[in-house]
Amino acid sequence: TLSPTLTPVLERVSPASQGIDETCLARLYARIEAHIAAGWYPGAAIAMARHGKLVATRSFGVARLATASTPVVPATDQTMWLLYSQTKPVTSCAIWTLVERGELRFHDAIADYIPEFAKYGKGQVTLAQVLSHQGGFPDANVTPAAWEDHNQLRQEVCAFTLDWAPGTKVMYHSAAAHWVQAILIEAVTGQDYRQYIRDNVTQPPGLDGLWVGVPDTLHEHLAGAYERTESGEHVALAERNTPAFWRAGVPGGGGYATAADLTTFYQMLLNLG
Repeated sequence: TLSPTLTPVLERVSPASQGIDETCLARLYARIEAHIAAGWYPGAAIAMARHGKLVATRSFGVARLATASTPVVPATDQTMWLLYSQTKPVTSCAIWTLVERGELRFHDAIADYIPEFAKYGKGQVTLAQVLSHQGGFPDANVTPAAWEDHNQLRQEVCAFTLDWAPGTKVMYHSAAAHWVQAILIEAVTGQDYRQYIRDNVTQPPGLDGLWVGVPDTLHEHLAGAYERTESGEHVALAERNTPAFWRAGVPGGGGYATAADLTTFYQMLLNLG
């Protein structure tokens, strides 16, 4: 069976109609093509929007390299790319919806909603500190076993230990802050955080190509994740090229999107302002 078609939400218009110099776009396209030809990366996609209009989309190279059992897959406008840390604003947007509705407040302690989070000195950690990377547990993470067992997820996040006093230092919490946000969403709403994000952030504007936790029916749209070795080869990252990872929706780094839908997401945030 064919997977669903992912259609951009924004109206497509010419770059010139929005004051975009098409000569500059052509130079950008040529630069990306040169990078791929030089082996910097297998494929890429870009999208540009202005004033709520989609002015440019372009795909380059391949979405998945050939393996012993599968052929190469070209990149298209249907390809959803691993967002890495661009997943973070999508997850945090869900938190903001709860603040807007009065179900959370920025200066409340996480433990006000999840009492066991207070373990190991975390009782005074606030939502504002978590959102601003001041929680004090920058390197904490959960095990893959917690991706689908959300009771275990809550237990593992509540077991995070402090490296320094909350609020005394700013340090990038690459995974930890958004795992806290995930269990907070679940504690407040009673929903799987991935479903809450879908229902309240990505689905209302019709972003069918933006997911935190990609369903099996869309897996064929996903680009592979690769690392370039010193020899110039592109090696698949084993832990990021599995159905379990695709479904997991790691809230700080496991989302996927088409270039057009990610651009649309940011356009909508700008319009809210």
